[in-house]
Amino acid sequence: MFSGDQNELITMTEAAKLLPGRPSAVSLWRWRLRGIAGVRLRFVTVGRKPLTTREWLREFIIKSSEARQAKNEQREMDELDWDVDIMAADAIA
Repeated sequence: MFSGDQNELITMTEAAKLLPGRPSAVSLWRWRLRGIAGVRLRFVTVGRKPLTTREWLREFIIKSSEARQAKNEQREMDELDWDVDIMAADAIA
């Protein structure tokens, strides 16, 4: 998936073509502006064109996946806490 010079600057359109499922370039624009789970895609602007690298794209995928996993695990723990509270309330009633 990531062949070539890892630090070569590439456009968002070129970066989108490297990813499985080929997300749109608009998705990559959103990832650099808003991010996913608090993680943003790194980029530089040359002229008016935002550019990224294969390495930054790889880092973004890894870090955003880890952040989403952590959020999912926290949500599961919160749901378990909620279930315990409900069972405790039922036991009292």
